[in-house]
Amino acid sequence: MARLSAVMSRVHAGLEPAEFIETVAIAFQEARNRESAEVMDQRFRREASFQLFQKALRLALTRGGPAQSVLVLGCGRGFAGEAADFAAHVVRELSVSSQGLHVRTLSLTPRICFQAPELVGTDRTWDLVVAHSLLHYIPDLGPVFDLIRQALGPSGGLIISHEPNARFWRNPECQAAVANLRKADRLRQWRRRLRPSHLFRRFRTKVPRVASISVGVNRRLAERHGLCAPLTDEEIRRLVDVHRPTASPGTFRIGLNGFDMDDLGQTYLPDFRLLWAGSSGQLGYADTSLFPPKWRRIEAKLAAEQPLAGSVFTAYWSRDRVR
Repeated sequence: MARLSAVMSRVHAGLEPAEFIETVAIAFQEARNRESAEVMDQRFRREASFQLFQKALRLALTRGGPAQSVLVLGCGRGFAGEAADFAAHVVRELSVSSQGLHVRTLSLTPRICFQAPELVGTDRTWDLVVAHSLLHYIPDLGPVFDLIRQALGPSGGLIISHEPNARFWRNPECQAAVANLRKADRLRQWRRRLRPSHLFRRFRTKVPRVASISVGVNRRLAERHGLCAPLTDEEIRRLVDVHRPTASPGTFRIGLNGFDMDDLGQTYLPDFRLLWAGSSGQLGYADTSLFPPKWRRIEAKLAAEQPLAGSVFTAYWSRDRVR
């Protein structure tokens, strides 16, 4: 909180801390949607964590049978993540039969999070709640888990997917491998830059600089709220993704470096059982297809030795009462 207050003071933000975070998240969401040409649905499907999400859904849908009600949670205005539509599409794709399957989407906003009892209603409980790439955008997890617990039936299931994994940041083998990968990548980049052909091309061709999303965010914040100084890219990312891990000690940080699935269960789901969990990205959140063969082999070895220490995890819980 002290670091957040210092940032707000530097930019002369005349807002409450929660309102300031929400304001930055809205500006980030608008700037990203305007300037990013990549469709998030396609990006999610290319990532290794998508297979984990599919596996968890298959387990849950098989366990529950064909006739199920599913509540899919996502990010609405005020949280910088994606809406619930992507995860809802995957639920429908993996359902054995659409007959008897009822899927509802709910994109959370800061206001909604504190009105959970009125949202779901007392006349219906859900067999399964799905939250994909959601928790790390939400500063206060308590109201979200209150909503989940109120929404689920006595033996309902919960899938939390595509979340940053604290075990990765605490794992010495994974962190040592990531450090060596970054060192090798920096060396490879310097070798490429020093090639005569590369140097000659730099003098011949002027590559236009691509504006980062932070430019659009700061422009919106200055126009709408009169911020007198720009936020850095790292400050923006940490404000909108408050549990986003950072490997740089001493840099701006709010919240946690990811989540531990056991800690989540003990804190928010004491009467739930963890039925299955998986992780991916033992060398960090990156596209492994771009790695040299040596590093793909290293990641495969780490995944075999440290299966739950990947940078992204998916977990499937159920309430203690089993069908």
